[in-house]
Amino acid sequence: MVLFLAGVLTLSPCYGDINILTNPGFEDSNGWAARGCTFTYTTAQKHSGTYSGKASKRTATWQGIKQSLLGKVQDGNTYAISGWVKLENSDSNIVKVSVEQTDSNGGTRYYTINSKTANKSSWIQLSGSFTLDVNGILGTLDVYFEGPAADVNFFVDDANVFGPPPTPTDPNATGQINTSIRHQVLEGFGAAGAWYEGTLVSLGQSDPNIYKVLFGQLGLDIYRLRNAYGQSGGSSYIDNSATIVARAASSLGHPIKIMISSWSPPNSPPYSLKSNNSTVGGTLAKDFNDPNNGSSGYVYQRFAQWWYNSIIDFNNHGIRAEYINMQNEPDYLATWDSCRFDPNENSSYAGYNSAFQALSTKVAALPNPPKLLAPETAGFNQLTSYIDALFDRSPVYGYAHHLYNGGGDGDNPDGYISTMASFAAQYGYKPLLQTEYSHNESNFTDAINLAKLMHNSLTVEEVAAYMHWDLFWGTSGTGLVSITASSYTINPVYYAFKHYAAFTDPNWQRIEASTNSPALRISAYISPDNNQMSIVIINTSTDTNIALDFNSLGNFEVQDGNVYRTNSSLTQKCAFVGVFDANTPLTLPKNSITTVALMGTLIPTNCQEVQDFHYRLLADLNSDCYINFKDLLVMTEHWLETSPITVFPPEHSPDIHTDSDNIVNLLDFADLAAQWLTCNDPGGPGCISNWEN
Repeated sequence: MVLFLAGVLTLSPCYGDINILTNPGFEDSNGWAARGCTFTYTTAQKHSGTYSGKASKRTATWQGIKQSLLGKVQDGNTYAISGWVKLENSDSNIVKVSVEQTDSNGGTRYYTINSKTANKSSWIQLSGSFTLDVNGILGTLDVYFEGPAADVNFFVDDANVFGPPPTPTDPNATGQINTSIRHQVLEGFGAAGAWYEGTLVSLGQSDPNIYKVLFGQLGLDIYRLRNAYGQSGGSSYIDNSATIVARAASSLGHPIKIMISSWSPPNSPPYSLKSNNSTVGGTLAKDFNDPNNGSSGYVYQRFAQWWYNSIIDFNNHGIRAEYINMQNEPDYLATWDSCRFDPNENSSYAGYNSAFQALSTKVAALPNPPKLLAPETAGFNQLTSYIDALFDRSPVYGYAHHLYNGGGDGDNPDGYISTMASFAAQYGYKPLLQTEYSHNESNFTDAINLAKLMHNSLTVEEVAAYMHWDLFWGTSGTGLVSITASSYTINPVYYAFKHYAAFTDPNWQRIEASTNSPALRISAYISPDNNQMSIVIINTSTDTNIALDFNSLGNFEVQDGNVYRTNSSLTQKCAFVGVFDANTPLTLPKNSITTVALMGTLIPTNCQEVQDFHYRLLADLNSDCYINFKDLLVMTEHWLETSPITVFPPEHSPDIHTDSDNIVNLLDFADLAAQWLTCNDPGGPGCISNWEN
């Protein structure tokens, strides 16, 4: 109920409304946080009780005290918001109570709920109402107090957000998979081994099982290495990495993809490439005596040559780079091995665009050059400026970044949602790769937050690769696996990561998955041959077990399936919990992660799906599911033509004979004749069902 009295908006909660804020009176240490300034609980001032909240060391009007409302509100409901405010060091300044909202389709919006002039002699109340209107996936919803000029401190007490309690989670839900809607193709899931390689090799000598844990059992696809070539200790690092890469291949049963990133080029002869003669900090060196360096003097060509030589050296050690990142976090001048590049060169820092141009030109001369990723910034904040500054984006295979900034963090995975959606919309024309992130790693909360972050990255940003930072680390409770020279400990985040990595492979494709329960997050992936499907489901409800009934698996006929789960007590750690039964609802315990791994056959229902699901007959050159004169005409139009035949995608080339002789001739005609008048249209009478073979 909203009452207007003497021009002042006063809100009276409706019957049944509750105060959804945590610690509204600031009487304990829960709920509240700083918004760009310093926040403390204090007894210096109080409206009631013993404590209030204080905002100090403010440098802008927007800075103050906030609390997240995520998980406490419901779309479409109206909430009465109020709080008492008092200044500390000003006789008169504007104060406000506001709401910040970010969702995947609406971006970030700011709402001023109420504003008044406050002073340091008395408490004043701010009050107003807010109706939640979500557009997409809600990532941020903060109520916050702000407003005074910079350097003005203020106190907040007895804050309220009254509204109807969220509707209890429905214990029953439905889900569906749409195999016809295809999203990104996966490069894979990976993690880094950039330090502690010597510790791992020592451990592996006494306990070879560690390699199965790190690679085979985890299903790791990509192993990220540090380019230590030419540095002090670099030879030992590369030797140890070669041992690890070989053990990884043995554990997996196939070679692992390698990604190499440079933390810093060398700082000593023969590669003296740093401005400060140190691998820590600095930028590229300058040499005005070398005419190849241009007017700026930056040693771009020598830097590119170092990279070229390093790739050859890694190859000689049995390590072939699938991907390289020219510089790890070029936007961050760290207190460890690092090298700063600005998007464009200036007097202080070398230009990322100039260095990348030199690198791409140089590595293109290699017999089998790696795929170039760029720019691998620390997060989203500087990402687009580096991409937009590139002189030529065509050598870039995919855009890589980390997640250390951009609106969220490991405790708030949904805070990235708007940024992820915006970046994907603008730059998703190339593969997007998240190549490093970790937060806390030691308990189940960390694990389920990682699962949420991976889900958001895969479904909102649509990344082709998701990579954890530390595959192994030498500190207890850190890394997917913590190691010493004689033992190892698997940390809870390992199992969250495994729910995705162990049940997919490179070249699997994400397919559309949905559920009617807001408490469930679901994603699904299918193998290139359409015979395997994996579904990952996170039950984010902390109090409700949910029975999920799949009303559609998108034409995927299940022949066999297993269910794996990690629960909040960690008594189940990506553990097999039973076989999948499509006729029985799937039990999803509260606060859990579940993967369903299915074997079966994807049955197309029309000719278009035959093409989409890659069941096309080889001689069906015009993609109509029939082999007839139309296909013969296509072949005759290109008779004796040599490949590449540019008018066709490769899989539809008339050069269909298995010898791949790169010419359309009688061998190809014979293959077409062998399928003459054959059809594989699901709607055509008498057509073959080659998808069942």
